[in-house]
Amino acid sequence: MRIALGVDALYAPLCPAVWLGIGETSKVVLIFYTAVFIVTLNTSAGVMAVNESKLRAAAGLGAGRRQILQRVVLPSTVPYILTGARLAMGNSFLTIVSAEIVAAQVGLGSLIWTSRNYGRIDWVLVGIITLGILGLAYDRVLRLIAMRVLHKYGVKM
Repeated sequence: MRIALGVDALYAPLCPAVWLGIGETSKVVLIFYTAVFIVTLNTSAGVMAVNESKLRAAAGLGAGRRQILQRVVLPSTVPYILTGARLAMGNSFLTIVSAEIVAAQVGLGSLIWTSRNYGRIDWVLVGIITLGILGLAYDRVLRLIAMRVLHKYGVKM
């Protein structure tokens, strides 16, 4: 029974390709599928990490539930949300390259896999370096966004 559940969990990410066919829609669903859980888990960790004394202080000063959420919970959770977004972005890169290797005719994953099959190591390296540069660029963009958002809430990075 446990082995069967493990095998099901292994093949679960392939479900969007089965449901939606091989194409762009299934890639978008697969990226969403892999990214949303990372951001959700980090967000819930951030909410659980909010200092209880801050919540009590806000309630003691007469803040309602909505004000506590906006002025205490959200500012405390923003670093966790942004960290989750950065982790999800990296995981999304891995997912899309894997999806392109398995079932695509175009894309960096397809380029790397096809070049590997034909023994073109130079093109494999070009694909890998391009992925590294894109990942670094997206990470820097998310860091800039994070710095601006965190500065708004008074968090120094």
